[in-house]
Amino acid sequence: QLHFEAIQPPSPLVMPSSPAKLPPALPVKPPPAPLDDAPIKAPAQLPPMKLAAAPPKKEEEKKEEGATEKEEEAVAKGEEEVEAEVVKAEETPTEEAVAEDTAEADRLLKIKEAAEAKGDTPAADLVADNLFLFVVFDGGDKAVAEIRLGPGAQWTDMKTELAGKLGDDSKIYGLRFVDPAHEGRTSLVRNEEEWKHCWAVAEAEKDRELEVDVVKMPPVKPYKLALKKGEKGEKKKIYYPNVYDQPVTFKVLVDGATMSIKEKVLTVPQNDKGAIVLRFVAIDAAKQETILVKLQEEESGIEHTVKVNASWS
Repeated sequence: QLHFEAIQPPSPLVMPSSPAKLPPALPVKPPPAPLDDAPIKAPAQLPPMKLAAAPPKKEEEKKEEGATEKEEEAVAKGEEEVEAEVVKAEETPTEEAVAEDTAEADRLLKIKEAAEAKGDTPAADLVADNLFLFVVFDGGDKAVAEIRLGPGAQWTDMKTELAGKLGDDSKIYGLRFVDPAHEGRTSLVRNEEEWKHCWAVAEAEKDRELEVDVVKMPPVKPYKLALKKGEKGEKKKIYYPNVYDQPVTFKVLVDGATMSIKEKVLTVPQNDKGAIVLRFVAIDAAKQETILVKLQEEESGIEHTVKVNASWS
């Protein structure tokens, strides 16, 4: 038995009474005005700039530039110069240096013994004011100055006192004193570190007195170089120390025709070393030669000496 259900007709669609409002239209920009047919004018030309002429070069600068150009040409040809071999200074002091040091030590020891013969009791003012007395000599057996300093005194204080006693124009490289730690030999004072050791020796003196000697010329620094005879010259590099607590500039001079140094001025930072390249000409026969290099401090005029003992074989 079949059963039929009545189907309801779909409900009619309801249309809106008025259409939805659209957003306002954007304003339209007017087209650009036509370009003017007039020709575009070029900007006015500026007057040409005049460059200042370079100052004339010194003769030394021309030589330096010439040497550099030759080196560059050699590199371009595949003939690059060989790096200079580094040579160290002779560690063992020469017989002359040992003899000089021994004589200085003996002289200061005799002065010290003469002072101690009067007694090792310190002067009353030294004890009362907690001072130490430095008796200054200048190569002789008669003191040229007496300087009293208290604890905490620095090397700069001693140099100021020396300049006041001996004159500002005095060329003083340093001081020398007998060092008990070096078996009666002498030690030098040229910077703050060395001064601390000197001060410790003074503090150990029962009479609070220490005899010191003015040093005006630095010790000679020797170098021994073995060179090969032949058609080519050689280069050796040495290092010269700056023992001061401030930078120093040296004027470099060479006394000899078989060796030259391109650097005419050498500036070395404080407590450091400066490189010097020694250039030797070709020697075709065995020989030995002693060549002196002078390094003069620009500010003080103190002259340092490097002794090069060259041997060709």
